[in-house]
Amino acid sequence: MAQVVAYPPLDQPITQIVKPKHPWEQFNPSGLVTRTWEYFFRWVQALLNVASQVIGSVELTAQAASIAATVIAATFPTLPNERLLPGVYRVSYYTRVTQAATTSSELTISIRWVDGAVTITQAGTLLNGNTTSTYQTGTFLIRVDSESSVSYLTTYASVGGTPMQYRLNIKLEAVPEAA
Repeated sequence: MAQVVAYPPLDQPITQIVKPKHPWEQFNPSGLVTRTWEYFFRWVQALLNVASQVIGSVELTAQAASIAATVIAATFPTLPNERLLPGVYRVSYYTRVTQAATTSSELTISIRWVDGAVTITQAGTLLNGNTTSTYQTGTFLIRVDSESSVSYLTTYASVGGTPMQYRLNIKLEAVPEAA
């Protein structure tokens, strides 16, 4: 049965020491990781295998207009020449009115991707509270084809001398496949 280690075993040596066979030989680190450290590294690997990875993020403030379709991510951040792999991704967004319009305002957040060679758009509910406590949040899963990207767009309307302003935060995460 494997031992579960929650913290690095700092009181244990990381490599095994091979005792000399003869008195004239010196001690020699074998280069092999001790069993305790092996358990720790396996535990870390198991955690990483089930953790999501943030692929792209958007953080906008003081927005006062519609935003045309803008790519959140088309490549992995750590591998800029590597296109998004086909698979399941989680999209989470948060938006809040940070300045109410004089009369009224409306905002819709949409996410766009390609699945099975079909472009799909998921639109949030129309946000029309027009107070600084008006907000919306959403999280959903999408399946992305190879060689495609994930985009966001907003549809904005504001009436009155003072325009409505909003904040927008979006996260795109790769969801690990089941083991």
